[in-house]
Amino acid sequence: GEDLPEGNYSLRAYTSFMQNIGEEYFPHKLIYISDPVSEAISPEISYSAENNDIHAEIHFLSKPDNRSVTPTQAILFPDGDRDKKGKVLSLEGANIRYT
Repeated sequence: GEDLPEGNYSLRAYTSFMQNIGEEYFPHKLIYISDPVSEAISPEISYSAENNDIHAEIHFLSKPDNRSVTPTQAILFPDGDRDKKGKVLSLEGANIRYT
């Protein structure tokens, strides 16, 4: 398929019959196409240690306006090897604990 750049697009639809009655009757809708792996979102990570535990706090920020973005789930690769199966984490709650 063709790769479309991220942006606003106009979607128009019509049948063969509708071609005979003019474009003003064609339904159309403006839609926004986004790239889910866009570099416009970047993680900011801060670490802290307490006893023998290491805590990581991760915030995802939108690059254009620096607003916080909250994903609904993430995949954790404990040893960093993305070729192995990761663990899916639900990010619905305020805190996630992984040991």
